[in-house]
Amino acid sequence: MTRNFFRRVGFGLSPEQEIPYDPLEWSKSQVDRLPEFNWTVGTISNMAMPTTKDGLDHFLQWRKDEDILREKYGSNQAEYKKQKRFVRDKIKRKEQLELRIRLNESLKSGSPVFERLLMFWSNHFAIVEKNELPQLITGPYNREVIRANLTGNIETLTREATISWAMIEALDNSESIAPNSIRAKKDRKKGKTPSLNENHARELLELHTISPSAGYTQEDVINVAYILAGWKCEWSRKRKRFNPVKFDQESHQPGEHFVLGKGYKQRNVNSKLKLFDLIADLVRHPNCREFISTKLCRHFITDNPTKEMISPILKTWEETDGDLPSIHKTLLEVAYVFAPSTRKFHNPEIWMKQVLNLSGVKNPTILDAMTVYNDLGHNPLRPVQPNGFSDFEKDWISPELLIRRLGYADYLTASKGIKLFKNIEANEVIRKNFDNYEEIVSWLPDIKVERIKLSHLYATEWMLYS
Repeated sequence: MTRNFFRRVGFGLSPEQEIPYDPLEWSKSQVDRLPEFNWTVGTISNMAMPTTKDGLDHFLQWRKDEDILREKYGSNQAEYKKQKRFVRDKIKRKEQLELRIRLNESLKSGSPVFERLLMFWSNHFAIVEKNELPQLITGPYNREVIRANLTGNIETLTREATISWAMIEALDNSESIAPNSIRAKKDRKKGKTPSLNENHARELLELHTISPSAGYTQEDVINVAYILAGWKCEWSRKRKRFNPVKFDQESHQPGEHFVLGKGYKQRNVNSKLKLFDLIADLVRHPNCREFISTKLCRHFITDNPTKEMISPILKTWEETDGDLPSIHKTLLEVAYVFAPSTRKFHNPEIWMKQVLNLSGVKNPTILDAMTVYNDLGHNPLRPVQPNGFSDFEKDWISPELLIRRLGYADYLTASKGIKLFKNIEANEVIRKNFDNYEEIVSWLPDIKVERIKLSHLYATEWMLYS
């Protein structure tokens, strides 16, 4: 048995957990169903788990509040800026809530492997740091779109992510008006210049499905943009753009559009199904299977996956037509086989959650989650680019980022340790979660305070890798 496996695919075993008799079965049993949410209204400050609708309502109210301030203090810029900060502080607290929910669910759902897969797919279909998306929309998107579809099929997951409010807004697809559309003709009569936005089309091909290795052309990108044109955050006078996503036939490019040599044309009363037909083909493309399978192996096994690692996942993907639980189980089988011969560097969020879980932290919501995430240099709600955060060790191994982890280990075990750590034995934590038990125990300083002993462990290379 390789004990590192519990940290490789989850967050390690807490002091209260027994070592599973069959680690592989333990991991595979967690991917077939959605875990129940652990968060309750009384978890912290009586704050409920926000929904996308809540986020859109907050967006609308925030805009109204700023309009009121602008009208009230328009001639007093200093006071306007001061009052505006108060409004923005309310929004900022929403992000703190979301990070606490994310932390709570990862450690208390009872399905750490599922939570790790959720982290992977949320990052694969990343929502960039833009406007107030991290505060109001990204968390609900991860729960209602990504999480809700992880026990289904890759086609459904990709489709729902593609037409979600978060993705449409983040990649500016609402602004895309096809040149030969009805909307474009109306705009030109009014003296406006309509424009086609390629952002969403490019990311759908490059980052979410087939990758540049498929050899698509700029013409393919444009045709995908034509197919996507019309999917937008519906605008209304009352709620502005803060309405559910709707397909607007008038903004769509009529006719047949060819992508990778195949034509896509209207097959119903409107053209919305063109996009669904395209996605169905993209997720079945060999390059999509290889691209995402490689990313899965890179996240869970090693920075440089081999063909031997990737091939079983490709086979399962093809045989099950993209069934996600089946793909995930095969991934876990491969990870288990290669755990003794490989090692994987953990990004700051995974490392931090392992520190908390190994320490037996009962109530992670008492932590100032936003400060912790930001101090570690990894706020998962704020990827700067649409390709999300890197899974390569080289992008996380800088001295500054490592020093931040050392500081967090000291902070947790010193100032927070008295509240968070109770009746914990460092040697038992090591026995459950590390293959080189004797080496680690002999290295640790002879300190009677168990939580301080653990702080030394958390700062070592053994903890950075599994």
